[in-house]
Amino acid sequence: MKTHTFAKTISNAIPLALLILCANPTLSSAFTLNEADVKGWSSNDLSVDYNFDNCGSISADAMKNIAQNAFDLWNSAPNSRLTIKLGAAVTTTGAQARALSFTASSLVLVCDPSFSTTTSSQSGNGTLGVGSAGAKDGSGYYTKGFLILNTQSGNTPNVTTISTAQAEITIAHELGHSLGFGHSSDSTALMHYTTGSKASLSFSQDDIDGITYLYGRSEPKQSIMGCGTLQYPAGPGNGPMNGPFWLFLVWFLIIPAILTKQHRKLLSRSFSRSY
Repeated sequence: MKTHTFAKTISNAIPLALLILCANPTLSSAFTLNEADVKGWSSNDLSVDYNFDNCGSISADAMKNIAQNAFDLWNSAPNSRLTIKLGAAVTTTGAQARALSFTASSLVLVCDPSFSTTTSSQSGNGTLGVGSAGAKDGSGYYTKGFLILNTQSGNTPNVTTISTAQAEITIAHELGHSLGFGHSSDSTALMHYTTGSKASLSFSQDDIDGITYLYGRSEPKQSIMGCGTLQYPAGPGNGPMNGPFWLFLVWFLIIPAILTKQHRKLLSRSFSRSY
């Protein structure tokens, strides 16, 4: 009897577990956030100012292309509300960027020939760059962030000694930190703690899940508790009680009713078998 009761309990709990996972995507994902209450950036359009004066053998024009390719990867994420583009050339140094002591832009990208000094808590060798966001407005949204690339001579490797693809991956990865993401445990993800195994600039599904979670487009008529919905097309006979309405009934009325009914049956059977 106990085995039967346990099996029934597990069977009845599965729909509720699926509902919880759907409503809380971070429970089934590998991506992490920089902090527990991160809100990211409030603006849908982010401009990244840049200082490419100290990028070694890489020309400013080449760096612009590398950076924009990295930004375009984030721009390509389905269901994301963000558009990220290069802004204006600035004279901000790595130290100023790290201290967030700059104005006129929300994000700044800098090549830093003094990377080890600027990032005193980071190892110059083996670290290609750092990215973060710190300043927030009164509502908790980021207002300033930075991406600092290691171009210090003698540091191995640094951005000037790697391939163009690896430079794009590095900028895209550090931009992820500036957007509010931590490291992912998914080894195929852009936001994995090491990018050495990645040969091309690309997202894994985990990266897409992360940006959709933090920067998903607002589509209240197409979504319930963060879960996708299927809406019937408008037309004769459909009326106002279309797809989202019926899905609301399923999630919040029908499924709970079924679970309650099954629970009562289980209690009734357990009670009757105990005598």
